[in-house]
Amino acid sequence: MLRVEGICKTFDRFQALGGADLHVGAGKIVAVIGPNGAGKSTMFKVITGHLKPDAGRILFLGEPISSLSPHEVCRKGISMAFQIVNIFPRMSVFENVQAAVLSHRGQASNIFSSAAKMAVRETMEILESVRLEKRAASIAGTLSYGDQKVLEIAIALSTEPKLLILDEPTAGMSSEEAAVCTGLIRKLTAEHGLTVLFCEHNIELVLSLSDEIMVLQAGRTLIQDSPEAVQQSPAVREAYLGGAA
Repeated sequence: MLRVEGICKTFDRFQALGGADLHVGAGKIVAVIGPNGAGKSTMFKVITGHLKPDAGRILFLGEPISSLSPHEVCRKGISMAFQIVNIFPRMSVFENVQAAVLSHRGQASNIFSSAAKMAVRETMEILESVRLEKRAASIAGTLSYGDQKVLEIAIALSTEPKLLILDEPTAGMSSEEAAVCTGLIRKLTAEHGLTVLFCEHNIELVLSLSDEIMVLQAGRTLIQDSPEAVQQSPAVREAYLGGAA
């Protein structure tokens, strides 16, 4: 579904990505791991069009997308939930998702008109898929941090993505909230056929959730393989998993 080939990105004299490669198969859950500064967030921003690469190419469903704007990338079927929660805190949970649904339809100006009623069913279906339907009337800013992160995933789903990108989805969550989020990711892939690409510092979560793991080191791909193969790699154990077992 997604292929990243030799992506490079430099800021002034700092090379954030220096020839990174990544592939994501349809229906898979793929994790990107690496220390702070390895280039994970930069890679995600390049994939989604928020940054333009200096070199390399990105193919989505066989088509090049590295020159597209974020809006155009989203229209192709890639949606991203960022590490920092990005919601409308004074609007209800329902209104947050409804606004995103209407925006995706090109009807954002109709959010307070009768046309907004057309998206009620779609909005509730999305909320039900992430188990927030009982909080539909709640003001988004009053939700727990974990539920706010789930709401952002719901907003991302409103664009009907084929590929969902999550930047540290459990960052700042309690262990209970992280478990709920992990279960949600599994549910979305199993029941809705979503493909998921994510980065996460919780290695136990990564190992339990991922079909494949890509290890990024200093802007370059160290390895991409199954969780078992990544665990057995001496270079990975030395660099990221605390040394040899």
